Amino acid sequence: MRRFLAALRPLLREHCACSAWIVGSHARGTAGPESDIDAIVVAPTRRPSVERFRDYLPAILAAGVGVDLFVYKPAEFEHLRREGRPFLRHAMQSAIAVEV
Repeated sequence: MRRFLAALRPLLREHCACSAWIVGSHARGTAGPESDIDAIVVAPTRRPSVERFRDYLPAILAAGVGVDLFVYKPAEFEHLRREGRPFLRHAMQSAIAVEV
């Protein structure tokens, strides 16, 4: 996790991220040594949703474990939150903010 966050923080600044969170087992404190890292990033982007992870690839590679990274545009994220989407609602219950 430390390697992932160390590589992620400069990328968040570079891509003008509004916010970022660690979610899932790492946020709940139930992660094991081989648990993947689940993260949400809210940042402006022109990339299609399936390619947005590419802006954060150095952090993904630095993690040393699997990473599930969800990147949303600010308006998309707010829309999903307002709709109360189950994935996002559940993920945000234990989310830990990443300093941007």
